[in-house]
Amino acid sequence: MNEKPRREAPVAGGTDEELMERYRTEGDEAAFATLYQRHAGRVYGYLSSRLPSRQDLDEVHQAVFMKFHQSRSLYDPKYPVLQWIYVIARTSVTDHLRRAGRSVPVIDDTTALDHAEAPPAERTPENEPDLDALENLSERERKAVEWRVLDELSYAEIAARLDQTETSVRQIVSRALKKVRLSLAAKGTAR
Repeated sequence: MNEKPRREAPVAGGTDEELMERYRTEGDEAAFATLYQRHAGRVYGYLSSRLPSRQDLDEVHQAVFMKFHQSRSLYDPKYPVLQWIYVIARTSVTDHLRRAGRSVPVIDDTTALDHAEAPPAERTPENEPDLDALENLSERERKAVEWRVLDELSYAEIAARLDQTETSVRQIVSRALKKVRLSLAAKGTAR
């Protein structure tokens, strides 16, 4: 079988945010390829726990990166790229399930953050995400919330990473999410 060898895009270096800036401002395809290589597997894993079939999974996975590409000019460099990708993924799952007439599962750990993040493709000045509330968290709290909400690690896995008990990690995450809720509520009343 004479199969044409695939040409790999050159791998660009740098942080996710540096790569995204090059992709957003210069259209650097190697930067996009690197971001895709770094995060496509994680996104696929995230989607596989939420979608019922392989066909749905593949369709939504493709849609996530299509939205990522189409809305790259809306990316705000003050936010982490990975978090932005997960917002797109979560929104894509919700949209897909609603279009299919299926119920959309509610994940209790993210409900506080759902109000803080708008899907990038739908941003307007009125619904611009307000993630400043996360800046009020300590590094340990921010990491615990990121691992629990974005990476979907179990409390046991987070406990091992933080060298804490599982009970302690549950308290850290709970308190951090409460801080986010209070911060968002305060900003809501200040507007």
